[in-house]
Amino acid sequence: LRSGEKCGYSRKIVWGGSRENMTEDRKKKWRTGYQAVPAVICLICLICLAGGLPFLYGKAEEEKRKYALDPMPWITYDDSSGSASEQFLNTGSGAAAEILSGGLQGSGVIWGASTEGVLILTAAHVLEEAEDLVRVIFGNGSEAAAEDIQIYEEIDLAILLVPWEDIPENQEKRIYRVRIDKEQFDALQAEDICLAVGFRAGRLEGYMGKVLDPWIFMEEYGQYMLWAEAEIKPGMSGGGLFDAQGNFLGILSGGSSDSEAAVVPLSVIMSVLQFSY
Repeated sequence: LRSGEKCGYSRKIVWGGSRENMTEDRKKKWRTGYQAVPAVICLICLICLAGGLPFLYGKAEEEKRKYALDPMPWITYDDSSGSASEQFLNTGSGAAAEILSGGLQGSGVIWGASTEGVLILTAAHVLEEAEDLVRVIFGNGSEAAAEDIQIYEEIDLAILLVPWEDIPENQEKRIYRVRIDKEQFDALQAEDICLAVGFRAGRLEGYMGKVLDPWIFMEEYGQYMLWAEAEIKPGMSGGGLFDAQGNFLGILSGGSSDSEAAVVPLSVIMSVLQFSY
């Protein structure tokens, strides 16, 4: 008997495997199945990606935090006691450094850190006699060598990089970066209290003063600088000028016998450093 005769009807047997013998309905299902495969693969990829991105982001943030430096502590200035310099010497010394370059001794401040190491700012003229080795002595007493140096002689600014592996692990948490408040800097006015800090004969010193002009063109330097009345002694070049709360204002570039200081201002430093590191 032919298939279907027993039941009183006739039908054509279709043996699976030949698309030519499929009905239109099965062809449509076949095509739909194949079209669904890329969609399923994409969905799986999206699920994996959604789970992986937070993990990768978390690892990146963890790495970033690992090399982040805390800002130096706040200074509470008391007009009657003049204790700002004492507070800096006691708590903010971790943001200062002594620079030994050839036969010259100068100072520096810790700007921040990268994955490679700690970034230190100083005055370019401190490195005039720089040889292969520039030694850095942090305010906490640990010592290391700078392996990378960028010098901007036209503005008397230099950047040193001290690799992490050269800094003792037990000293890392005792190193601060200078505290920066751009709004406070922009609001700086003549007569505002300031504090000049730097090393002299291996000892960190700080001297109170006042701002004479936050933005003035100095012909002897050929650029705009911050002008302050503050005592600057030999060895303090490259150190920092701070406001009464300990916010960084600029790098000490030079001083006069009249206790006047020329300072590379924060605004100039920030404009340079956006192209560095």
